[in-house]
Amino acid sequence: MAMALMLYSNYSVAQKVKCDNDTLKVDGKPYAIMKKRSAGPMRSDYVVSALSGTELIYFKSLIRDWNGTGFKFGPSDELYYEANFIATGSKAELKHYTDNGFAKLVVENNLLKGNAIDTESEKRFILLNNGTFPQDRRISQAPVDKAPAVVVNINNNTGNAAEGTANKTAPAAPKSKSPVSVSGNKIIRDEIVIGKFRQDTTSSAYSQKTTIVVVYSEGGEKIAEASAPIENPQEWTIKILSEDKVYNIMYDSPGERESLFKWLADKNYLTY
Repeated sequence: MAMALMLYSNYSVAQKVKCDNDTLKVDGKPYAIMKKRSAGPMRSDYVVSALSGTELIYFKSLIRDWNGTGFKFGPSDELYYEANFIATGSKAELKHYTDNGFAKLVVENNLLKGNAIDTESEKRFILLNNGTFPQDRRISQAPVDKAPAVVVNINNNTGNAAEGTANKTAPAAPKSKSPVSVSGNKIIRDEIVIGKFRQDTTSSAYSQKTTIVVVYSEGGEKIAEASAPIENPQEWTIKILSEDKVYNIMYDSPGERESLFKWLADKNYLTY
């Protein structure tokens, strides 16, 4: 059954929302990128990205048996959509929308804040649409994380990394600021193995190819998951599993993996 959508924005009625040549505009100003992709005859998926190019939400078209109330698609089928939030993995089922309908859905629910998903707006959206987090965990049960995302410009050298917004809850940095190197799947600092990693490339019918790096402690404990689009990467998106928080750091190439591992080590997520 298609889920009912409740809009809570107090000011969105007066806004003019339009998708023009893959650019979602609000009152004539660029707000996000929204691309339409063919998903089969008479069907389309929609990908919403930040203006920086980072993909944030997938609206995936799906077919199920028609129950008499949804958008009838063929003799006995219903066309509906699944909203997928990339960073958290949360999902919700939605009724059928047109191109401009999805544009208004994003704007009127205040889902974007700058070049990222607004955490609180996402939680409200998932809750109001009876959505779920991974492992079928309701979003209303998830801890509220009010800490802002961290954007860091890192060079793999002995100097201090320049940070955008400081996260006061992060562990204290270790004394060593020496470079981090990679040997095979091992992460090394001061000639000591401080962790291991696994790297994969993933893609789907509705997403771009992405580099996934899973980071483990030297003892094999899973510490973090990091991802970056293969085409025109700008940032690593890092999820720290012990904190259930997401950070962003600059994707510096060459040496992008070493920069990632150095940030984890400097923040004491990888230790001797």
